[in-house]
Amino acid sequence: AMMLGPALGLGLIGFSALQGIARNPEAKGPIFTNMILIAGLTEAIGIYVLIVAILLAMIV
Repeated sequence: AMMLGPALGLGLIGFSALQGIARNPEAKGPIFTNMILIAGLTEAIGIYVLIVAILLAMIV
């Protein structure tokens, strides 16, 4: 349940990027670059959530 947010975020990022590339193929480069950047940040949030959950489990 705790990883549902980042997973949905990654799905929406990919969907939106593919939709944008389909509408404007000339903008493939900038769209792809931004998609990779935002996907990396979204993954980082998921990793931080996992670390906090593990730390909380060790305390309790």
